[in-house]
Amino acid sequence: MIPGAYKIESFVEGDGWGGIPSLTIKVNGVTPASPIESAEILMCLNNEVEPSTAVEISTANEKLTLVSAEGWELSAPDAVEAGLIEGEWLMQIKIKPVGGILKTYISDTFKVLKTVKKPA
Repeated sequence: MIPGAYKIESFVEGDGWGGIPSLTIKVNGVTPASPIESAEILMCLNNEVEPSTAVEISTANEKLTLVSAEGWELSAPDAVEAGLIEGEWLMQIKIKPVGGILKTYISDTFKVLKTVKKPA
């Protein structure tokens, strides 16, 4: 399966990530039959081989909400402070359905732009 895309608009470092208010995942236009057991959004700088910049937003750390496990609907509120620094980021959304395995359903990149600082 080739993961789908979810477009996150570029934003300026320090302005904070807007989160994902609501996302419903479908496979070939259909909601999968087995409800979601767990989900995670993983992000890292796109050029990191060993992602020291990795950020996890998941149901395990309670920063990702399952709005509907049966409807495959997720929400990551904008209150989540991810601390993303300047650069191009890779974001993947992984889902583990009940009785299934963890798979990447969405993979995309976005940019965090450099902030302008006041002169000293």
